[in-house]
Parts: sequence; structure tokens; C-alpha cells
Amino acid sequence: MTSSQNAPKAPQKLLPKKTKLALIKMTELTEATIEAFENETNAITMKTDVELLAVMKQKQDVNDLYQQAAQEFMERQAEFLAHSSRAMQQLTALQKQLSTTIKLNMSILEKVTRANNGSK
Repeated sequence: MTSSQNAPKAPQKLLPKKTKLALIKMTELTEATIEAFENETNAITMKTDVELLAVMKQKQDVNDLYQQAAQEFMERQAEFLAHSSRAMQQLTALQKQLSTTIKLNMSILEKVTRANNGSK
């Protein structure tokens, strides 16, 4: 075997090379991540433990994809910032929504954790 056969493969890129298509893909991943965090928040507040485990796993999977795409996005940030379009504006708005959704999710998780620690 050669050393190239033993070398770990680089992860496949999630974002297409074309800027417009990459913005669309990033928008879709951002929307899916928002939905995953909202689903987890709902499952926590409804206290459905079985559903919560499935929702948390799905959230982690979606968030892993989002994090990879976000890294790719940051590597190409200048390219995207130069692309003034409705897609970029939509993505910026979704990023703000995602930030708000994550903060709410973390707040609820902290409250649940405190409540569970207080009941022990």
C-alpha cells in the first residue's frame, strides 16, 4: 500500500462551488438547523423523553452538517460578501434567527438542568 492509500480522506465539501448555489445550500442548512433546535426545545418543554432522545440525535446530525458548511462558508467569506443578493440577505436574516433560537434552546436546557439538579 502506498502512503496515499493510508492517508485520511478530506471531508467532502457541502457547499457547491457556484456562489449562488452555495448560498442556497447554506440557507437550507440554516433553516434545517433552526427547525432542529426548535424541535428540541418543544420536546423539552413537552417533557417527552422518548421523543427528546430522537430529536436530540437529529439535531446533532443536522448541526454537524451546518457546522461543516459554516466552516466552508467562512473560508469563502469574501466571495459571499461580494455577492449582494436577496439570497445573501435571506441568509443573514436566518443567521440572526438561528442565534435567537439557539439562545432560547440553551436557556430552556439550563432551566431544566437546574430543576433536575434541585430535585435530587
